Amino acid sequence: TYSGDGNRDLSFDGKNIILLSESGSDATILDCGGEPDSYQGFVFKNGEDSSSVIDGFSITNSYSPMLGNEAAIICQSSPTIKNCQISGNLGDGILCSYGAAPKIIDCIISNNTGAGIRAGWSDLTMTGCLVFGNSLDGFSINYGAINVSNCTFAYNGGTGILLEGDPPKINFRADDSAMVNNCIMAYNAGGGVKQWFLFYPSLRMECNNAYGNDEDDWSVNEYNVDDEYGNISEDPLFCDYDSRDFSIANISPCAPDNNDCAVLMGAREIGCTMTDLNDDITNNQIPDKFALEQNYPNPFNPSTIINYSLPSQSNVKIVVYNVLGRQIKILVDAEQTAGKYSAYWNGTDEDGHDVTSGIYLYKIITDGYISSRKMILLK
Repeated sequence: TYSGDGNRDLSFDGKNIILLSESGSDATILDCGGEPDSYQGFVFKNGEDSSSVIDGFSITNSYSPMLGNEAAIICQSSPTIKNCQISGNLGDGILCSYGAAPKIIDCIISNNTGAGIRAGWSDLTMTGCLVFGNSLDGFSINYGAINVSNCTFAYNGGTGILLEGDPPKINFRADDSAMVNNCIMAYNAGGGVKQWFLFYPSLRMECNNAYGNDEDDWSVNEYNVDDEYGNISEDPLFCDYDSRDFSIANISPCAPDNNDCAVLMGAREIGCTMTDLNDDITNNQIPDKFALEQNYPNPFNPSTIINYSLPSQSNVKIVVYNVLGRQIKILVDAEQTAGKYSAYWNGTDEDGHDVTSGIYLYKIITDGYISSRKMILLK
């Protein structure tokens, strides 16, 4: 960890150089010192272009007393930011303005008290990034052109992606456009994708998944988000959010084999295996007894996985109850062959409404076996 003067407010002064950490972002950490002093990690204000590169750094503990003016990384030019972690800053993660055109590649931008990325009058390219847990929007832009692909925006306090513009329309730029492809926007408090006003002459969104956002998954004015363009609203099946593992399960709709676009959606590839409720398994995988396993994660928010085993073909019903014994939701009600299976619960009732925090019971009923366990939903 590097801190103090000489390790913050770093500027390339217009030079096109590559600053590379040999040990990577987990080991090379710039601690900007926190409040009350306002310090940033990197400042690009002198005409740097894409050949100016920072690669493999963590920037944390920057302090921005006025959101929209300062951030952990300030871009007023066009650097390349790769393999960096911008996390735990008091303010925005990255701030772009004044015609900036940065390339942000394979970065983690998380748990900042402002937005993950805030941009205005910028032309921004972003790919392979994971943006989660920020107090405000995951990514917001006020006028500008963006090309965002294979990114994951999850569990942010605002919108996953916010495309905004303020009157008067004299600020309109003829080349303002937005292209968002192959991304996941999930479980954001302010919606998945939101467009304010009608200022983008070109807005295309193809092969994205917006799911489980507290407001609308899709809220755009001039673009019809529908299956014609391969956009979906299905549980992405993250492997383990509690461990910050946003890789997806093999049966996720975001995996190339499971969507009509035949593309990977999001920033992470397949990282865990789950058995589809309808998949047969080979004989050497058949369990020798019935079993209902403890859900994981537990406690959980907002979704959890329940694994169970069948030694023979059986009618199977898995039901969630509250502690008063009232039925909340039926997760499985089918005849299944012998095998190992997983059921998923996203903390909603039969009508799709979110349930409150608390202790819940889940119960399996088969032709020859009944069992139940407790689980905790903690919001």
